[in-house]
Amino acid sequence: MNKSLKNILFFLIVFILLDNLAGIFLSQSFTTITFGTFGKINTSLKTNADVVILGSSRAMYHYDPNIIFNKTDYSCFNSGLGGYGLFYNFALLSESIKIHIPKIVILDLSPNVINDKKSYEKLNLFMPYTGKYRSFSELIQLDPNYHFLSRASNLYKYNSTLFEQFRNLTSKPKNTDGFLGLTGTIDTLTFSAFYYDHSPLDTNKLFYFKEIIKICNDNDIRLICLISPTYIKYDTSNEIIHKYNAIANTNNVEYIDHSSLQPFHLNPNYFKDQLHLNNHGATKYSEVISNYIIQDRSNN
Repeated sequence: MNKSLKNILFFLIVFILLDNLAGIFLSQSFTTITFGTFGKINTSLKTNADVVILGSSRAMYHYDPNIIFNKTDYSCFNSGLGGYGLFYNFALLSESIKIHIPKIVILDLSPNVINDKKSYEKLNLFMPYTGKYRSFSELIQLDPNYHFLSRASNLYKYNSTLFEQFRNLTSKPKNTDGFLGLTGTIDTLTFSAFYYDHSPLDTNKLFYFKEIIKICNDNDIRLICLISPTYIKYDTSNEIIHKYNAIANTNNVEYIDHSSLQPFHLNPNYFKDQLHLNNHGATKYSEVISNYIIQDRSNN
């Protein structure tokens, strides 16, 4: 063996050793993160709440756990994550029920998420969870840029978490129930709506919607599927809404379309933008959902 080959082999062995040592340290430190996106996922995976809110940004901004708890006496955690929809919801629910099975799961079905192609690019976020959680490992393979070797390095796997790991050592998070309220209202003079372009519905997302339903049915979890209020509807033809409804009805799941619910629809006082309620709207809508839960509980 020549000297150059020996040097290459030596550096390769050293790199693998350091990479594994770093992986041991970073994986242990990573699970303690309570800040930002990773903190939200970490906390959601360990929640023992009676009611769990799932969805993307509309879930995160529309459901106030404190209001739901005060009105229903059910503990509640908002696991909604901006920009992440049914893929994330499936993985999170799959893994979190291994620790605690909630009484109710509220799944906010954002109509615009079903065809959001950027959601595939965001799957990279789940890389740090792939070693421990099978469901996240399954999802990351949907990433068009997925390459097994790039996931083999622990340093590569955790490099996006380093800032939040550092911040976790120096500060404490202000929010503990997962809810984020939005301030401000739509400027009706400059507002411009955007609409569904009728591109084919993403079959992968519809598949994982059905998987979420199956998980809830298999674990006796009451699943409430909701399309929360919109200022102006994204899908004016209701094609996406009807598809969700058909799947929910086939599986005997509660499904409620509140996209045009009054007094929210077309009322700028309740909205930050076309698809997101502001804090005032979220307070009122959380009361609507709480009353729905209470009414159903009384009827049963």
